Amino acid sequence: MKGFCFLFLFLCINVSFSGSFRPSKEKPVEIKAGRAIYKWEIKRLILENSNNVLPNITYDNSVLSANLMIYDDNLKKGFGYGKIYYEDKKERLIVTAEEAVYDEATKLITLTHNPKIIMKRDGTIARGDKILIYPEKEDIFLIGNVNITNTNYSISGKNANLNQNRKSFQIKKDVIFIQKDSKIYADRIALETGIRGNENYVADGNVRIHDEKENYSIYGNRLDYFKDDGYTRITGGYSNIHPKPTIEFEDKNSKASSIVMEKFDKEEKANLLGDVVIKQGNKRAKAMWGEYFIKKKFVILTGNPVIEDGNSIFTSYKISVDIEKETMNMVGRGKGRYLIND
Repeated sequence: MKGFCFLFLFLCINVSFSGSFRPSKEKPVEIKAGRAIYKWEIKRLILENSNNVLPNITYDNSVLSANLMIYDDNLKKGFGYGKIYYEDKKERLIVTAEEAVYDEATKLITLTHNPKIIMKRDGTIARGDKILIYPEKEDIFLIGNVNITNTNYSISGKNANLNQNRKSFQIKKDVIFIQKDSKIYADRIALETGIRGNENYVADGNVRIHDEKENYSIYGNRLDYFKDDGYTRITGGYSNIHPKPTIEFEDKNSKASSIVMEKFDKEEKANLLGDVVIKQGNKRAKAMWGEYFIKKKFVILTGNPVIEDGNSIFTSYKISVDIEKETMNMVGRGKGRYLIND
Protein backbone atom coordinates (compact mmCIF):
# COMPACT_ATOMS: atom_id res chain seq x y z
CA MET A 1 0.00 0.00 0.00
CA LYS A 2 3.03 2.32 0.25
CA GLY A 3 2.99 2.57 -3.54
CA PHE A 4 -0.35 4.37 -3.27
CA CYS A 5 1.34 7.19 -1.33
CA PHE A 6 4.22 7.43 -3.77
CA LEU A 7 1.93 7.76 -6.76
CA PHE A 8 -0.03 10.59 -5.14
CA LEU A 9 3.16 12.34 -4.03
CA PHE A 10 4.55 12.17 -7.52
CA LEU A 11 1.83 14.57 -8.65
CA CYS A 12 3.80 17.43 -7.08
CA ILE A 13 6.16 17.66 -10.08
CA ASN A 14 6.23 21.27 -11.34
CA VAL A 15 5.66 20.70 -15.04
CA SER A 16 2.78 20.92 -17.51
CA PHE A 17 2.39 18.04 -19.91
CA SER A 18 0.00 16.00 -22.03
CA GLY A 19 0.65 12.39 -22.96
CA SER A 20 3.25 10.44 -20.96
CA PHE A 21 6.36 11.32 -18.94
CA ARG A 22 9.22 9.24 -17.49
CA PRO A 23 11.47 11.00 -14.93
CA SER A 24 14.40 8.54 -14.76
CA LYS A 25 15.61 5.14 -15.84
CA GLU A 26 16.54 4.07 -12.31
CA LYS A 27 12.98 4.41 -10.99
CA PRO A 28 10.68 4.47 -13.98
CA VAL A 29 7.43 6.28 -13.34
CA GLU A 30 4.98 6.66 -16.16
CA ILE A 31 2.23 9.24 -16.03
CA LYS A 32 -0.53 9.37 -18.62
CA ALA A 33 -3.49 11.69 -18.90
CA GLY A 34 -5.75 13.10 -21.59
CA ARG A 35 -5.01 16.59 -20.24
CA ALA A 36 -2.71 18.01 -17.57
CA ILE A 37 -2.48 21.49 -16.12
CA TYR A 38 -0.17 22.97 -13.50
CA LYS A 39 -1.54 26.19 -11.99
CA TRP A 40 1.52 28.05 -10.79
CA GLU A 41 -0.36 30.73 -8.85
CA ILE A 42 -2.03 28.19 -6.55
CA LYS A 43 0.55 25.41 -6.91
CA ARG A 44 -1.93 22.82 -8.05
CA LEU A 45 -1.41 20.03 -10.57
CA ILE A 46 -4.51 18.68 -12.31
CA LEU A 47 -4.72 15.50 -14.40
CA GLU A 48 -7.95 15.06 -16.35
CA ASN A 49 -9.72 12.44 -18.42
CA SER A 50 -9.81 13.63 -22.02
CA ASN A 51 -10.25 11.75 -25.29
CA ASN A 52 -10.94 8.62 -23.20
CA VAL A 53 -7.43 8.72 -21.74
CA LEU A 54 -7.73 8.33 -17.95
CA PRO A 55 -5.11 9.83 -15.63
CA ASN A 56 -2.83 6.92 -14.90
CA ILE A 57 0.37 6.63 -12.86
CA THR A 58 2.50 3.48 -13.02
CA TYR A 59 5.43 2.84 -10.69
CA ASP A 60 7.25 -0.45 -10.23
CA ASN A 61 4.50 -3.04 -9.51
CA SER A 62 1.81 -0.44 -8.75
CA VAL A 63 -0.70 1.42 -10.88
CA LEU A 64 -3.13 4.20 -9.91
CA SER A 65 -5.89 5.60 -12.14
CA ALA A 66 -8.94 7.87 -11.75
CA ASN A 67 -11.16 10.18 -13.76
CA LEU A 68 -9.52 13.18 -12.10
CA MET A 69 -6.33 13.57 -10.05
CA ILE A 70 -5.24 16.72 -8.20
CA TYR A 71 -2.18 17.50 -6.13
CA ASP A 72 -2.32 20.68 -4.03
CA ASP A 73 1.19 21.72 -3.05
CA ASN A 74 -0.08 24.29 -0.55
CA LEU A 75 -2.23 21.76 1.31
CA LYS A 76 0.25 18.95 0.71
CA LYS A 77 -2.66 16.75 -0.25
CA GLY A 78 -3.52 14.58 -3.22
CA PHE A 79 -7.10 14.06 -4.40
CA GLY A 80 -8.67 11.47 -6.67
CA TYR A 81 -12.22 11.48 -8.03
CA GLY A 82 -14.27 9.00 -10.03
CA LYS A 83 -13.45 5.35 -10.75
CA ILE A 84 -10.35 5.26 -8.57
CA TYR A 85 -8.39 2.07 -9.12
CA TYR A 86 -5.14 1.09 -7.40
CA GLU A 87 -3.37 -2.24 -7.87
CA ASP A 88 -0.22 -3.58 -6.26
CA LYS A 89 0.69 -6.59 -8.37
CA LYS A 90 3.39 -7.75 -5.99
CA GLU A 91 1.06 -7.81 -2.96
CA ARG A 92 -1.87 -8.92 -5.18
CA LEU A 93 -3.99 -6.14 -3.75
CA ILE A 94 -6.64 -3.98 -5.45
CA VAL A 95 -8.31 -0.87 -4.00
CA THR A 96 -11.29 0.88 -5.61
CA ALA A 97 -13.41 3.91 -4.63
CA GLU A 98 -15.09 6.99 -6.06
CA GLU A 99 -13.12 9.46 -3.95
CA ALA A 100 -9.69 9.42 -2.30
CA VAL A 101 -7.62 11.92 -0.32
CA TYR A 102 -3.94 11.52 0.62
CA ASP A 103 -2.64 13.75 3.42
CA GLU A 104 1.14 14.03 3.19
CA ALA A 105 1.48 15.33 6.78
CA THR A 106 -0.38 12.47 8.45
CA LYS A 107 0.50 9.83 5.84
CA LEU A 108 -3.20 8.94 5.70
CA ILE A 109 -5.24 7.80 2.70
CA THR A 110 -9.01 8.26 3.09
CA LEU A 111 -11.32 6.40 0.69
CA THR A 112 -15.04 7.16 0.47
CA HIS A 113 -18.06 6.51 -1.77
CA ASN A 114 -18.23 2.74 -2.10
CA PRO A 115 -14.60 1.96 -1.19
CA LYS A 116 -13.46 -1.64 -1.57
CA ILE A 117 -10.30 -3.68 -0.96
CA ILE A 118 -9.71 -6.92 -2.86
CA MET A 119 -7.01 -9.37 -1.70
CA LYS A 120 -6.41 -11.61 -4.68
CA ARG A 121 -4.21 -14.07 -2.75
CA ASP A 122 -7.23 -15.48 -0.89
CA GLY A 123 -10.23 -13.86 -2.57
CA THR A 124 -11.09 -11.67 0.42
CA ILE A 125 -13.16 -8.55 -0.32
CA ALA A 126 -13.55 -5.83 2.34
CA ARG A 127 -16.06 -2.97 2.20
CA GLY A 128 -17.10 -0.12 4.48
CA ASP A 129 -18.60 3.36 4.41
CA LYS A 130 -15.07 4.75 4.76
CA ILE A 131 -11.62 3.17 4.54
CA LEU A 132 -8.57 4.72 6.23
CA ILE A 133 -5.14 3.50 5.16
CA TYR A 134 -1.89 4.15 7.03
CA PRO A 135 0.72 2.75 4.62
CA GLU A 136 3.70 3.33 6.91
CA LYS A 137 2.06 1.28 9.67
CA GLU A 138 0.58 -1.37 7.35
CA ASP A 139 -2.80 -0.68 8.98
CA ILE A 140 -6.16 -0.36 7.23
CA PHE A 141 -9.31 0.75 9.09
CA LEU A 142 -12.84 0.18 7.80
CA ILE A 143 -15.49 2.39 9.36
CA GLY A 144 -19.26 1.96 9.15
CA ASN A 145 -21.27 -0.95 7.73
CA VAL A 146 -18.24 -3.19 7.35
CA ASN A 147 -18.59 -6.33 5.27
CA ILE A 148 -15.77 -8.82 4.66
CA THR A 149 -16.26 -11.87 2.45
CA ASN A 150 -14.38 -14.66 0.76
CA THR A 151 -15.23 -18.16 -0.41
CA ASN A 152 -15.26 -19.52 3.17
CA TYR A 153 -17.09 -16.89 5.20
CA SER A 154 -18.87 -13.55 5.45
CA ILE A 155 -18.36 -11.08 8.33
CA SER A 156 -20.23 -7.86 9.07
CA GLY A 157 -19.80 -5.27 11.81
CA LYS A 158 -19.47 -1.57 12.54
CA ASN A 159 -15.67 -1.18 12.40
CA ALA A 160 -12.67 -3.27 11.38
CA ASN A 161 -8.88 -3.13 11.32
CA LEU A 162 -6.65 -5.02 8.89
CA ASN A 163 -2.95 -5.40 9.60
CA GLN A 164 -1.12 -6.41 6.43
CA ASN A 165 1.99 -7.67 8.23
CA ARG A 166 0.05 -10.02 10.49
CA LYS A 167 -2.58 -10.66 7.80
CA SER A 168 -5.28 -10.36 10.42
CA PHE A 169 -8.68 -8.70 10.72
CA GLN A 170 -10.25 -7.35 13.89
CA ILE A 171 -13.97 -6.62 13.55
CA LYS A 172 -15.86 -4.79 16.29
CA LYS A 173 -19.43 -3.93 17.34
CA ASP A 174 -22.47 -6.02 16.39
CA VAL A 175 -20.33 -8.60 14.59
CA ILE A 176 -21.95 -11.43 12.60
CA PHE A 177 -19.70 -14.18 11.23
CA ILE A 178 -21.46 -16.50 8.75
CA GLN A 179 -19.80 -19.78 7.77
CA LYS A 180 -21.63 -22.69 6.11
CA ASP A 181 -24.69 -23.48 8.28
CA SER A 182 -23.60 -21.50 11.34
CA LYS A 183 -23.69 -17.88 12.44
CA ILE A 184 -21.54 -16.39 15.18
CA TYR A 185 -22.66 -13.19 16.91
CA ALA A 186 -20.14 -11.33 19.09
CA ASP A 187 -18.91 -7.94 20.25
CA ARG A 188 -15.53 -8.58 18.59
CA ILE A 189 -13.92 -11.11 16.26
CA ALA A 190 -10.21 -11.37 15.45
CA LEU A 191 -9.52 -13.38 12.30
CA GLU A 192 -6.27 -14.52 10.71
CA THR A 193 -6.30 -14.85 6.92
CA GLY A 194 -4.12 -16.90 4.60
CA ILE A 195 -3.93 -18.50 1.18
CA ARG A 196 -6.20 -21.30 2.44
CA GLY A 197 -8.85 -18.89 3.65
CA ASN A 198 -9.47 -18.32 7.34
CA GLU A 199 -7.05 -19.94 9.76
CA ASN A 200 -7.61 -19.15 13.44
CA TYR A 201 -10.19 -16.81 14.90
CA VAL A 202 -11.35 -15.57 18.28
CA ALA A 203 -14.87 -14.31 19.05
CA ASP A 204 -15.08 -12.30 22.25
CA GLY A 205 -17.91 -10.72 24.24
CA ASN A 206 -21.54 -11.90 24.26
CA VAL A 207 -20.83 -14.77 21.88
CA ARG A 208 -23.75 -16.69 20.39
CA ILE A 209 -23.29 -19.50 17.88
CA HIS A 210 -26.42 -20.50 16.00
CA ASP A 211 -26.44 -23.74 14.01
CA GLU A 212 -29.29 -23.42 11.52
CA LYS A 213 -29.03 -27.04 10.37
CA GLU A 214 -29.12 -28.64 13.83
CA ASN A 215 -31.30 -25.87 15.28
CA TYR A 216 -29.43 -25.03 18.47
CA SER A 217 -27.61 -22.01 19.90
CA ILE A 218 -24.53 -21.91 22.12
CA TYR A 219 -23.96 -18.94 24.43
CA GLY A 220 -20.66 -17.92 26.01
CA ASN A 221 -18.16 -15.10 26.46
CA ARG A 222 -15.33 -16.35 24.24
CA LEU A 223 -14.85 -18.75 21.36
CA ASP A 224 -11.40 -19.86 20.14
CA TYR A 225 -11.02 -21.74 16.86
CA PHE A 226 -7.71 -23.30 15.77
CA LYS A 227 -7.74 -24.33 12.12
CA ASP A 228 -4.69 -26.63 12.14
CA ASP A 229 -6.15 -28.66 15.00
CA GLY A 230 -9.75 -28.33 13.84
CA TYR A 231 -10.55 -27.42 17.44
CA THR A 232 -13.20 -25.12 18.95
CA ARG A 233 -13.27 -24.06 22.62
CA ILE A 234 -16.01 -21.99 24.30
CA THR A 235 -15.61 -20.44 27.77
CA GLY A 236 -17.21 -17.81 29.99
CA GLY A 237 -20.74 -16.65 30.58
CA TYR A 238 -23.14 -14.79 28.32
CA SER A 239 -24.10 -11.36 29.68
CA ASN A 240 -26.26 -11.77 32.81
CA ILE A 241 -28.37 -14.54 31.24
CA HIS A 242 -26.04 -17.56 31.33
CA PRO A 243 -23.23 -17.67 33.96
CA LYS A 244 -21.33 -20.32 31.95
CA PRO A 245 -21.37 -21.71 28.38
CA THR A 246 -24.86 -22.94 27.56
CA ILE A 247 -26.50 -24.84 24.69
CA GLU A 248 -30.18 -24.15 24.07
CA PHE A 249 -32.05 -26.59 21.84
CA GLU A 250 -34.50 -24.24 20.23
CA ASP A 251 -37.26 -26.68 19.26
CA LYS A 252 -37.08 -28.57 22.57
CA ASN A 253 -37.54 -27.77 26.23
CA SER A 254 -33.88 -28.60 26.94
CA LYS A 255 -30.62 -26.81 27.61
CA ALA A 256 -27.14 -27.84 28.76
CA SER A 257 -24.33 -25.92 30.43
CA SER A 258 -20.74 -26.57 31.55
CA ILE A 259 -17.60 -24.66 32.48
CA VAL A 260 -15.97 -25.41 29.12
CA MET A 261 -17.37 -26.67 25.81
CA GLU A 262 -15.13 -28.02 23.08
CA LYS A 263 -15.41 -29.70 19.69
CA PHE A 264 -13.09 -31.23 17.10
CA ASP A 265 -14.08 -30.82 13.44
CA LYS A 266 -13.44 -34.49 12.68
CA GLU A 267 -15.85 -35.65 15.39
CA GLU A 268 -19.63 -35.43 15.33
CA LYS A 269 -19.74 -34.65 19.03
CA ALA A 270 -19.03 -31.91 21.53
CA ASN A 271 -17.42 -32.30 24.95
CA LEU A 272 -18.97 -30.70 28.04
CA LEU A 273 -16.28 -30.24 30.70
CA GLY A 274 -16.85 -29.49 34.36
CA ASP A 275 -20.03 -28.86 36.35
CA VAL A 276 -22.35 -30.13 33.60
CA VAL A 277 -26.06 -29.39 34.05
CA ILE A 278 -28.85 -30.44 31.68
CA LYS A 279 -32.38 -29.19 32.20
CA GLN A 280 -35.52 -30.74 30.71
CA GLY A 281 -38.62 -29.13 32.13
CA ASN A 282 -38.58 -29.82 35.88
CA LYS A 283 -35.90 -32.51 35.57
CA ARG A 284 -32.22 -31.81 35.96
CA ALA A 285 -29.16 -33.99 35.27
CA LYS A 286 -25.75 -33.17 36.74
CA ALA A 287 -22.26 -34.59 36.21
CA MET A 288 -18.61 -33.69 35.91
CA TRP A 289 -18.38 -34.55 32.21
CA GLY A 290 -20.62 -34.98 29.20
CA GLU A 291 -20.48 -35.90 25.53
CA TYR A 292 -23.09 -34.46 23.18
CA PHE A 293 -23.54 -36.56 20.03
CA ILE A 294 -24.79 -33.98 17.55
CA LYS A 295 -26.36 -36.17 14.85
CA LYS A 296 -28.07 -38.54 17.31
CA LYS A 297 -29.03 -35.64 19.59
CA PHE A 298 -28.26 -37.25 22.91
CA VAL A 299 -25.83 -36.68 25.77
CA ILE A 300 -23.88 -39.22 27.82
CA LEU A 301 -23.01 -37.95 31.32
CA THR A 302 -20.20 -39.43 33.44
CA GLY A 303 -18.40 -38.44 36.61
CA ASN A 304 -20.89 -38.91 39.50
CA PRO A 305 -23.98 -38.27 37.36
CA VAL A 306 -27.22 -37.42 39.16
CA ILE A 307 -30.84 -36.96 38.04
CA GLU A 308 -32.97 -34.60 40.10
CA ASP A 309 -36.74 -34.53 39.61
CA GLY A 310 -38.31 -32.32 42.24
CA ASN A 311 -37.29 -33.90 45.56
CA SER A 312 -36.36 -37.23 43.94
CA ILE A 313 -32.67 -38.01 43.33
CA PHE A 314 -31.15 -40.86 41.26
CA THR A 315 -27.53 -41.80 40.62
CA SER A 316 -25.88 -44.35 38.30
CA TYR A 317 -22.68 -45.18 36.44
CA LYS A 318 -23.83 -43.17 33.45
CA ILE A 319 -26.85 -41.11 32.51
CA SER A 320 -28.09 -40.76 28.94
CA VAL A 321 -30.16 -37.74 27.96
CA ASP A 322 -32.19 -37.93 24.75
CA ILE A 323 -32.65 -34.37 23.51
CA GLU A 324 -35.08 -35.36 20.76
CA LYS A 325 -37.39 -37.45 22.97
CA GLU A 326 -36.73 -35.27 26.05
CA THR A 327 -35.97 -38.25 28.32
CA MET A 328 -33.30 -39.09 30.92
CA ASN A 329 -32.17 -42.67 31.60
CA MET A 330 -29.80 -44.26 34.12
CA VAL A 331 -27.21 -46.66 32.69
CA GLY A 332 -25.60 -49.24 35.02
CA ARG A 333 -25.97 -49.72 38.81
CA GLY A 334 -28.61 -47.10 39.32
CA LYS A 335 -30.05 -46.20 42.68
CA GLY A 336 -31.98 -43.35 44.14
CA ARG A 337 -34.74 -41.89 46.25
CA TYR A 338 -38.16 -41.29 44.80
CA LEU A 339 -40.48 -39.03 46.76
CA ILE A 340 -44.18 -38.63 46.07
CA ASN A 341 -45.59 -35.25 46.85
CA ASP A 342 -48.84 -35.23 48.79
